[in-house]
Amino acid sequence: MGRTDGAGCHNGRRAAVAMALVAVALWSSNAVVARFLGDAISPWMMSWLRWLIPFIVFLPLVRKPFRSARRKLLANARLLVLLSGLGFVAHTVFFYVGLTDTTAINASALLSLTPIWIMLILLARGAPVTPVQWAGIVLSIAGSLVIITEGSLAALLQLRFQWGDLAIIASGVTWAGYTLLLPRLHGYIPPVLLMMVLMGVASIMQLPIVAIDLWYRGAPALDALQWGIVGYAGIICSFVGFALYNKAVKQLGSDRAGVFLNLMPLMTALESVLFLSEAFMGYHLAGMLVILCGLTLAVGRFRLRRPLAPPAQPAG
Repeated sequence: MGRTDGAGCHNGRRAAVAMALVAVALWSSNAVVARFLGDAISPWMMSWLRWLIPFIVFLPLVRKPFRSARRKLLANARLLVLLSGLGFVAHTVFFYVGLTDTTAINASALLSLTPIWIMLILLARGAPVTPVQWAGIVLSIAGSLVIITEGSLAALLQLRFQWGDLAIIASGVTWAGYTLLLPRLHGYIPPVLLMMVLMGVASIMQLPIVAIDLWYRGAPALDALQWGIVGYAGIICSFVGFALYNKAVKQLGSDRAGVFLNLMPLMTALESVLFLSEAFMGYHLAGMLVILCGLTLAVGRFRLRRPLAPPAQPAG
């Protein structure tokens, strides 16, 4: 009996590891998808459809939970709007805008700095920090500068940056704010319902800018493959990836599951080389290694008083 239970636990952990890996692979592919679509669809339209499509598809699943939690949702309406604006509108728009002027490899590496932005926000609010953690913060930012400047000291001294890289950094900062605010609703509203509500609010918030985009550019003229890719970004990357990661967290715990998020830059790099023929340069590897060392020093011993959920790493 004991062996059977042990085997079951072992298989459960293996399944959880597989789910975490698949979730990270799906999130990593989002940058590849955006680069593949290129100018076929505007960043504003892509951001809107990414949340609108899964909201419509999965809406029937949350009708009953919505009725029972309606009072809680109304009581937290302002916080829900703020969360949606930060994590589902600003984060996504900055992400897709940035990808019009930088590579998927750059984007994934720069997004890996998000735990550093979380730490800096907490430090501004009075959280303690050790010299080792400060060293980690400095190292992580230095690694990002290696990537942004393509390893060129001249570019650093002349402050020659691609604005797309800066937009990706802004995307990470807004996700950091979202991640820090989210625990206020953790355990108060069911996770799937919360995500659906945030998707719906984000879809409504983006309507004005989408209307302007339609007036200026017209409706996107996408073929069947491109529409399928947009649907993949909305349903598979966003909703399915989130669901798989949540299940992995339940089995492995947030700390162990969170380790897999560090694989996102590597997975995005591999997917970008395979599907976009992007060049993986020496400065990419150097910058990623420096960022990883910095994260290990800065975040490895940094503990929050309350757990962060869902992931502190942006889902792209």
